[in-house]
Amino acid sequence: MSIQQALQNEIEDSKRWIECTQEDCTYKRDLFKRIELISNVSIVIIMTDTNSSKELNSGGYLAAYFYRVPKKNHNAISQNLKKFIPWFVSNGVRLEYYHLAGKDTQETIESANASGMFIMVNITKTLAAEDEDIWMELQYFRDQNHRKEVYAKMMSDKSLEPLGKEFMGLISHGGNLITGMFNRLEQ
Repeated sequence: MSIQQALQNEIEDSKRWIECTQEDCTYKRDLFKRIELISNVSIVIIMTDTNSSKELNSGGYLAAYFYRVPKKNHNAISQNLKKFIPWFVSNGVRLEYYHLAGKDTQETIESANASGMFIMVNITKTLAAEDEDIWMELQYFRDQNHRKEVYAKMMSDKSLEPLGKEFMGLISHGGNLITGMFNRLEQ
C-alpha cells in the first residue's frame, strides 16, 4: 500500500467517525482538523512524487474549466482548490490548477502584433474579467467512462459538499463556468 493510499484510508476512517458522531463536539472538530492535516500532507507528497504524476498522466480524456475569481479571493480559492487534489488523485484523476499570468499574456499579444500577427485576443477580454483572476482547472481521466464514474462518486460524496459550497462562494457569478471535454489526439 502506498503512502498516499494509507493517508486516504485515514481520511475515509475519519469521515466514518464524523458520520457516527451525532453532536458538534470537540472530538468531531478534531476529526475535521485531522482530515485537513492529512489532506495537506497528501498534497505535499503528490506534488513531490514524480511517480504519482507519471501514473496519473496517462489519461486520454480531459475536462477543462475556466472561471473567474475576484482578486480579493485569490488566497482563499488557492487553499480551497488544494483540498480537492487528494480526493481526485485517490480516484485516479490528475488535477491541475492555473491562474492567468495577465502581464505575460499581454506581452505575448503585443509581441505578436509587432510581428504583424494581429489575430491574438487577450482571454480577459473574452471572459470579461475586470478586477478578477482567471483560473483554469484541468482534470485528466483515462476515458469518458472514467470521468462519468468519478463525477457520479463526487456527487454522492457528502464530505465534498462543504468544499463545493465554499468554492461556489469564492468564484464570480456574473458569468459562466466555462467547460469543455476533450479527447487526446492519437499519435
